[in-house]
Amino acid sequence: LHVPFITAEPNRWWVEQLRLMGRLDMPVEFIASKGGAGFRTQRLVDVAVIPYNIVREGWENPTTMIFETTTGVFTETTPLGTVISQASLMVVAPPSFTFICPLSPMQELPPNTIPFPQSNCIIDHSNDAEKNKLNLLLYTGLEADTKYAFLIDVVNGPYVNPTTNFFTLMTIDAGTPIEDATVPGFALA
Repeated sequence: LHVPFITAEPNRWWVEQLRLMGRLDMPVEFIASKGGAGFRTQRLVDVAVIPYNIVREGWENPTTMIFETTTGVFTETTPLGTVISQASLMVVAPPSFTFICPLSPMQELPPNTIPFPQSNCIIDHSNDAEKNKLNLLLYTGLEADTKYAFLIDVVNGPYVNPTTNFFTLMTIDAGTPIEDATVPGFALA
């Protein structure tokens, strides 16, 4: 039995019972099957990136990000507020895209989601290799099996390369990636 490091979603296991018939026209006969839940996934599920504006180099593009965790990540602090272990969410946009902090308030949450918890929004605009990375340092953390949504202003790039037009969301606990998902980006008008 080989259990992969990253499991598929949905993830179910099946056991099928077959009878060997010994005939060329029908070598096996189906008797029964039983399915059940597989191992817990190790990736974000139901991830969506929904832009408002798809204009090239568009500045006013409040983009909704939705994802569901399967594993919790939590920030640990001392009673005086010193961070011992930092939990975060990193969003990597296609090259030449960037973000504008802070997160925008959501007027209406998508169905079955809760608001993203309070966080410190960080983007390194001075480094071209890092300006497409949004780091949200969580004050508390993210619960397991919970669907979150947040709104962030995305600055669209001047063009998109189809081979790199993806958004990746990744939860991180104390510098260690825990789970992630990559979804297609959007075409620009």
